[in-house]
Amino acid sequence: MKRFLAFAGFVVSFACAFYFVRAIAHHWEAISSLSWDSLVWMSMGVALIIYAGTYSLTSYAWNCSLNVLGYPIPYRIALRILVLSQFAKYLPGNVGHHVGRVMLAKRVGLPTNTVLGSMILDTFIVLAAAGICSLWVVQLLIQVIRSQGTVSTHAIVLIALAGLFAIFTAALLPITRRALSRQIRHVQHLVQMKNLPLLAKALAAHTGSVLAGGTALYLLCIAFTHNMVPAPWLDITGVYATAWLLGFLIPGAPAGLGVREIALLLGLGPIFGNDAATAAAAALRMVTTLGDGLVFASGFALRRLEAKPPSPDEAI
Repeated sequence: MKRFLAFAGFVVSFACAFYFVRAIAHHWEAISSLSWDSLVWMSMGVALIIYAGTYSLTSYAWNCSLNVLGYPIPYRIALRILVLSQFAKYLPGNVGHHVGRVMLAKRVGLPTNTVLGSMILDTFIVLAAAGICSLWVVQLLIQVIRSQGTVSTHAIVLIALAGLFAIFTAALLPITRRALSRQIRHVQHLVQMKNLPLLAKALAAHTGSVLAGGTALYLLCIAFTHNMVPAPWLDITGVYATAWLLGFLIPGAPAGLGVREIALLLGLGPIFGNDAATAAAAALRMVTTLGDGLVFASGFALRRLEAKPPSPDEAI
């Protein structure tokens, strides 16, 4: 059943990616006529820095979850594990980064059960953070469904039904229900007064990460439209959070590929127009992919430097 869910998610991701590529082709003439000037490239550079900086927040949040479980580790180690494992999210199945985090954490002496527990707790927290940030986009979603054409409405329904299908199918499995029940009881046990400060810090860090990602998207939208009038930052951040949630919840979509772009296109279209929305969604994917690659390369280089034995002069 897990393989079936992963395959179904992959199919949905592929369909969304195909729809997004078709949207780019349809709007290509208008997109190519957009001004890819210094403002756009500068905004992409700033967005890249902002996105790369979110790793520091998400690493801090995961470290808080480890602290809640009674296994504190130095922040730099948590950061190194995260930056080295996250790039595997682009592998088919969208589970490679989880496996990588467990393997890297074992090398520093963390028990597997503790790492899995911290990841589950961290997942609950990041979903809560993204859900909070997406609350103010509900009205915009209603507006999209009412104003967009039939194809767009079908795309929204397709994504929503796929997510619901995955959730309800998993809920019907006895093994899934039992595992989820155990984890919920475990999380409830962790929510004690002494752990509330750590949980609040983790929630604040993940919320800051989502807001930072929304800000990166905001800069790209402003750059492509050359609209210096303050745009609805909360709406754009809400669209970003909703797109992230959909990409996260649909199983088998590598790094939310396709799913997030469609959600961004549908959410940003009523605000900036379909041409600028398509360009901004494509630019954000470029920024996040390049950012993940640069962060992974930096983490790998730092790991090699730390593992390098000291020279004779340094030893003296």
